[in-house]
Amino acid sequence: MRAALATLAAGLAAVACGSSTPSSQTPWAPSHPDPQGVHFAAAQGLCVITVRYPDDAPGEIDAGGNVYIQRSRDSVPQAQPGTKLATSGDWTLFQRDPHSLVLVTPQAAFTYQDGANCGSNSAAPT
Repeated sequence: MRAALATLAAGLAAVACGSSTPSSQTPWAPSHPDPQGVHFAAAQGLCVITVRYPDDAPGEIDAGGNVYIQRSRDSVPQAQPGTKLATSGDWTLFQRDPHSLVLVTPQAAFTYQDGANCGSNSAAPT
């Protein structure tokens, strides 16, 4: 029993924050292809539990060699929330700071934190 639990824990740690290509079950995927240099994905492993809006926006965004995990959803900002990185369909992706992104959709703005904060459930200040 103890060996089985140790094996399970090691397996979970190995897949702590991987990503997968969005499936056709993800409502947003068909209308929002990956822009150049950015990959939209469904979060996997332990990161899945922190993603609250997987049907509305990607659970994970890979950009600039970093992994960002969805943390919160707010109303659409009146001004640009950072430096514009990319667009996909009616979405615009902004870099707020080196550790966070904001994905602005017609309905909401989703905040993403870099993968180093995957175990935390706190969002960046808005």
